[in-house]
Amino acid sequence: MKKRIAAFVFLVSLFPLNQPLMIGLGTVLTSSSVMIFVPAKAKAERVYSYLNSGSKKAGKGDYIGAIADYTKGLEINPRDASLYLNRGNAKTQLKDYVGAINDYTKAIELNPKWTPLAYTGRGYAKYLSKDYQESIADYRKAIELYPRNPNAFFKIGIVKYALNDYQGAIDNYTKALEINRFDGFLKSLRSDRRDASFDDVERKEVYYGRYNNNRKYIQEMAIYIANRGMAKLKLDDFSGAISDFNKAIEIDPGFSDFFHKRGVAKKLNGDLKGACSDWREVSIRGHKAAAKSLRNEC
Repeated sequence: MKKRIAAFVFLVSLFPLNQPLMIGLGTVLTSSSVMIFVPAKAKAERVYSYLNSGSKKAGKGDYIGAIADYTKGLEINPRDASLYLNRGNAKTQLKDYVGAINDYTKAIELNPKWTPLAYTGRGYAKYLSKDYQESIADYRKAIELYPRNPNAFFKIGIVKYALNDYQGAIDNYTKALEINRFDGFLKSLRSDRRDASFDDVERKEVYYGRYNNNRKYIQEMAIYIANRGMAKLKLDDFSGAISDFNKAIEIDPGFSDFFHKRGVAKKLNGDLKGACSDWREVSIRGHKAAAKSLRNEC
C-alpha cells in the first residue's frame, strides 16, 4: 500500500500544485505547500470520524468543539449534507442564528434526504430570530415532506403562541399529540405503572426498564400537553388547562413548573386552596415563582 501511495504522489508532482487532481480511487487535495492523497474509503471514514466526534461533543454541550469537527469534515467533503445539518444545530445552540440558517439551507440544497430535518431546524432558528412567518413557512414545508412530523406541528404551536394565536397553538399541539398517539401512550403508561405497584420484582424491572429507555419521549409528551394547557389558560379555559396540567403531572411528576402553572389555573378557576397546595408542593423543591405565589396569595 505504501508503494501505491508513493506512486500517486509522484504522479501528482507532474501537475501544478494549485490544482486538485481527481483519481479514480480517491481525491488529491492540494495547496501551495501541502499535497495529500485521500483514497475514497479513507475519505469517507475521516468524514464519519469528524461527524461522530462532533456529535459526541455536542452531546456534552461543547458546541464550539463540535462546530470545529463538523467544519473539518466539510473541508474533506464539502457536499456532506449531514455535516451542514449538525453544524446548523450546534450554531443554533450558540445563538448564531444567521450561521445556522445558512447551514440548514446548504443541507436542503445538497440532499433531499435531510430536508425535513433541515427545514425544521431552520424554522426553529428563524423563530429564535423572531422571524415568525418565515419560521411557520419552513415548518409547513417540513410537514409537506413528512406529514407525520409531530415536532414540526409542536413548533408551529410555539410560534402561534408567540403571535398570540392561542387557538392556532392549541390546534397544532393537539395535532402533534394525535400523531404521537397520546391517548394510547397515556393508557399504556398507566397500565405499566399499575403493574409496577405490585410486589413483583419482575414487573417492576419491566416498567422501570421501559421508563428509562423512553424517558426523553415521556418528557416530550408531558411538555406537549402542558404547552396546550398554557394556551387554554390564555383563552380562559381554566378547566381545560387544569385537565392538561393534570396529565402532564401524571406523566412527569418531577417537573415542578407543571404544578406552578396548574396552581395558577386553579386560582383563576376559583380554587385557591388547591392552588396553594400546588404551589406549596413545589416551593419546597425550590421553585421560586411558586414560592412567591404562595407568599402573596396564601
